[in-house]
Amino acid sequence: MIDARIKHDPASAPGLVAQAIAVCGTQREAAARLGVSREYLRQLSNGRAGMSYSLQVSLERLKDAANEYE
Repeated sequence: MIDARIKHDPASAPGLVAQAIAVCGTQREAAARLGVSREYLRQLSNGRAGMSYSLQVSLERLKDAANEYE
């Protein structure tokens, strides 16, 4: 199990969101895959919303899954 107190990095949200959009093709598709709204993704990418640990994990998994197919 990952320790959220050590691994949680809300400052990484803009980069993770950009990678998710690149993987999914559109902000709409990324939001749908992550189960969040497009507006929330936009706020995350602008640093105007906080990122939960569980969303960070989901964003990292999406990025890692894409890297497996390269």
